[in-house]
Amino acid sequence: MLRALEGNFDMINFKLTSSGSILMLFYDEEIKIKEEFTKEKIIKYLEEIGIDYITYPDHTGVMAYINKNAKNTVAIRADIDALPIVETNNKSYKSIHNGKMHACGHDAHTAILLGSCKVLYDMRDELDVNVKFLF
Repeated sequence: MLRALEGNFDMINFKLTSSGSILMLFYDEEIKIKEEFTKEKIIKYLEEIGIDYITYPDHTGVMAYINKNAKNTVAIRADIDALPIVETNNKSYKSIHNGKMHACGHDAHTAILLGSCKVLYDMRDELDVNVKFLF
């Protein structure tokens, strides 16, 4: 998983890499039910991995999955939204969108779940369960 995730913790700037592309999850805050750009970034990374996924026309959720036709299924979930909070500090990692910020850590949760998708997909032949990844 460490190879799938990179972190510059001084700036709280999480990056996901695959095939040379970098996705920024921290600076593009989106409020609940309006995470269209975040959804696009998640889909792009899932496609680079090669993992199957489902999107839904009536909301911004994404479900990736590894189907092993196994008897048991496990699910791992991460929220992807930001909160409607005005960030008042002057740090380098301050939100660039006034009135939105990742005060809840969902950007980190999303990065961790995408890293989990990569790691578990890479070891899918060793799994004896189905896995669902819920964003």
